[in-house]
Amino acid sequence: MSRADPVPAVRSPSPLLIAVGGVAALCAMDAVMKHVVASLHPLTATFMRSLLTLVFAVPLWIAAGRPTLTRDVLRAHAVRGTVMAFSAGSFFWALTVLPLAEAVTLSFVAPLIIPFIAWGLLKERPRVSNIAAGVVGFAGVLVTTQGAPASADTPERTLGIALMLLAAVAWATSLVLLRGRASRDGPAIVVLMGAIVPSVLLAPVAMAVGAAPARDTLLWLLGAAGLTALGVWLLTRAYARAEAQVLAPLEYTALGWAALLGWLFFDEWPRLQVWIGAAVIIAACLYVAWDERRARTLPLG
Repeated sequence: MSRADPVPAVRSPSPLLIAVGGVAALCAMDAVMKHVVASLHPLTATFMRSLLTLVFAVPLWIAAGRPTLTRDVLRAHAVRGTVMAFSAGSFFWALTVLPLAEAVTLSFVAPLIIPFIAWGLLKERPRVSNIAAGVVGFAGVLVTTQGAPASADTPERTLGIALMLLAAVAWATSLVLLRGRASRDGPAIVVLMGAIVPSVLLAPVAMAVGAAPARDTLLWLLGAAGLTALGVWLLTRAYARAEAQVLAPLEYTALGWAALLGWLFFDEWPRLQVWIGAAVIIAACLYVAWDERRARTLPLG
């Protein structure tokens, strides 16, 4: 190539592709954690994953110029981090008794819960479409939980479903609390505080409920921490380049990844009821997204 020849431009990946990669990374993290909690107490596993995420979060914070952790930042993220710790602990505990794809499908109700959490915390009154979609989404949850083998119909499974739904409520709450903080604080602080606060909160609980993980389990947990940081980083990058309403439907590719990983590593294949329930929940979420977009484009007056 001569000096006069132009240098070919390197095209960056599409934000859609980046978002799919972020979802896939977080689904892989869920699969790793499902393997870990088979032999380690879920709360200990949740603590260790948060602690090891600092291995990746601290360098990202330093690379971002060490943004200041003010008292306001610490206070806001302490509340959100507490909710995140509850969400993660409930989710990983549910994975001890639920198939991966079923757990992921139940977590899809989080977007339907957000308007009601925002109503309570931010006084944002939900529209009729939010209420209708919430009812339809709950029907999808009921469908998803049907059809399990009689041997799996145990009190532990019922507890797992309840914990999964509580995790979805807590996750929706954390997203509402993040509203207004993400653009103000930046992803480096969000990732860092999302690792520090759960680590601090869960440390005494983890020491009380279970033994320290073995060396090979630590390696799995480090992998889960790396996948967590990668997934959050990819999704943050994608959402910085495309509108949320464009990327939000890609969250539902998680069901495909969860089904594949569950089949490959845990000999799990989703029941027909899981696919039907997922379709109902996803349809309700997409309807809400469409209605919100339509409401924003309607002329005033």
